[in-house]
Parts: sequence; C-alpha cells; structure tokens
Amino acid sequence: MAYLIESGLQVSLNYNPSTGSGTWYSLTDHNREPIDTSVELIETQSRMANGKMRKYVVSQKNRISASWKYVPSKTSECVDGNNGAAWIESFYNSNAGIPIYLKVVSSKLDPDSATGSIPSGTFITAQSRFTTAQTGLTIYPVFMSNFSKTIINRTKLSDYVDMSIEFTEI
Repeated sequence: MAYLIESGLQVSLNYNPSTGSGTWYSLTDHNREPIDTSVELIETQSRMANGKMRKYVVSQKNRISASWKYVPSKTSECVDGNNGAAWIESFYNSNAGIPIYLKVVSSKLDPDSATGSIPSGTFITAQSRFTTAQTGLTIYPVFMSNFSKTIINRTKLSDYVDMSIEFTEI
C-alpha cells in the first residue's frame, strides 16, 4: 500500500511559533539526496597553567543541508509537484541573510512530556514516543548560509540542474 508523505523540507517566511500558523512552501523531493543534519558547537578552549585543557560550550547550532541531482527547474516537471530548482534559487536570492523557518519532516523520538527529555536507556516501551515521517517534524529558525547550482542539461522545456542548499540555525 502506497501513501503520500509531506515533503522532507519546507520553508516559511511568516511562521508564528506561538500560534503555529504560517504559510509553508515545500521543496521538491525529486532526485533529492539525503538531508544532512549536523551539530556545530560554539565553544572556547584555553589551556590552564597546570597543562589541562578547559573547554566551555557556549551553544549548539544545527546545520541542515540538502542537495539534488538532475532536478528540473520548472515546478510542473517535478514528480511530486513541489517547488523546483528555479523557485528554490529565486527564494534563496530574495531571502538570503534574513531569518526564515525550516521544517524538516522525518521520523524521530518525541521528548517525554513530563520531563522534557528523551527517556534514558535504549529500550522504549511506549510506541507513542516514536513519530513516523507522516507525523514527525522539527521546525528550526534558520539563515540560508549557502547555495550552489550547476546546469547539467538544457532542453526547450526546462533546465536540469544539480544544486545544494545549506541552512544554519539561528
């Protein structure tokens, strides 16, 4: 049985975290490579007089990146009907340097509502703590920190490009 799931990456300019409302624009999953999420530590290190290293972690910021291979520029040619390469490039050019919101739709463990943290141990007894790609999502306030595009093929209807975009959490 096949079922549709939301696009893996969605962006919003007017999302309101307090009300949960806003307009979301889905980025195409057409030939998208895996979504890469990494944690960047903002820290200071100093060597003490006795030779020991002292490290202070100021903050943790997520960096989310995605790339596409041979994706059509026209939205109408994307297999999922979501925004294609030309729209993504235009969105980047219009909104680079301003804060936006990024929604990453994926499976995950939900924090325990009572303690606010993931339960200790590796065995999770409550199935309700696991959310699937149909119900699991994370919303990040981000800046678009990098964008690149390579035109691979040109036709009368559309260009086909390889591209990548990177988001850094505020």
